[in-house]
Amino acid sequence: MNKIFMVVRWPVGGIRTFINYVYSQWGDPSLELHFLTPNLPEVDALKIQLKHVNCVWHSTKAGDPDFKEFLIAAQKIINANDFQLIHAHGFTSAFSVALRLPFLRAKAIFTSHDVLNASQFSGVAGKIKKVIFAFLLNRFNVIHSVSHAAQKNLLEMLPLVSREKTRVILNGVDTERFFSAEPFALKHALNIAQEVRLIGFFGRFMSQKGFKYLVDSVAMLESRYPGRFRVVCFGSGGFIREEKAALKERGLLGLFYFHDFVVDTAPYVKGCDMVAMPSLWEACGLVAMEVLSAGIPLIATNCGGLAEVCKNTPALMIPTANSEQLTNAILSANEASTKDFSDFALIAKDRFNIKSTTSSFRTLYSELIDN
Repeated sequence: MNKIFMVVRWPVGGIRTFINYVYSQWGDPSLELHFLTPNLPEVDALKIQLKHVNCVWHSTKAGDPDFKEFLIAAQKIINANDFQLIHAHGFTSAFSVALRLPFLRAKAIFTSHDVLNASQFSGVAGKIKKVIFAFLLNRFNVIHSVSHAAQKNLLEMLPLVSREKTRVILNGVDTERFFSAEPFALKHALNIAQEVRLIGFFGRFMSQKGFKYLVDSVAMLESRYPGRFRVVCFGSGGFIREEKAALKERGLLGLFYFHDFVVDTAPYVKGCDMVAMPSLWEACGLVAMEVLSAGIPLIATNCGGLAEVCKNTPALMIPTANSEQLTNAILSANEASTKDFSDFALIAKDRFNIKSTTSSFRTLYSELIDN
């Protein structure tokens, strides 16, 4: 049996969704997947989602371990097992195993789930950081990006990364689930009148998701059309407490509903009148794939991987960090027919299907393990 070490420092948001989608339907009993994660509630949900997969779970003592604790945990697991393959998800995960890789029999893959920003590499220290990052990533056999935009960003930010090792395997989602899901009666559950337009926000509360611009937009809408628009949020972690405090201070908290964590968001996406993704940057945009597969109107920014997902779709595209444009797009989505989105769902169901992504990873794993 081939043993694979999955190193996952941040098993939340897009990384958790990616792992669920790719591996929950893996269906290969000849592989034993060993996961190292922090001790977080999101991991409990992941364990349920992967219950039919041959998994061994390892966790750090802390829910938010520092790099040293995570590195030591990774090294202990490597020492105790004979892995054929190591797959690191995210930069911190990669750096916790990179130095050891040349001295191991196992092949290694790094998956970049995020994009890098120039602000992370400013000054002389930033230039040194670039060299160190590239040195560590070049120790992997394959440097995988989840979109062409993400790969372009990686190579622009880290020009010393080996281009020969880079590979794009496009993300995908369980499109059938979102296409076929029955809508959850969100307005009824939240005691919202049917004529009120409900905007969905699905994402962690962190700066890159652009939630502040949605807040500004809703404030504009409320001043022009009192009581007409509300937002329901499905997110966790990050700065959720700070966001709630800021909304309360501005007198806007009553316009936003913060829903409890749900494992399956498909019925809730379909319970919204539209979904907004005001992201400042995205490596790919899994939520966009889900929303388009559900046939629900989508408003999204034209950043990197999100623009790549939304190209040649009916999604309403707007510039990043622009609340006025977001407001106009919400009004346009409210006035337009939803038929374009419901019709496109059939196309999205095939275009974004996770089966293609999973098949590509099966091929890549076999290629590395057998050679």
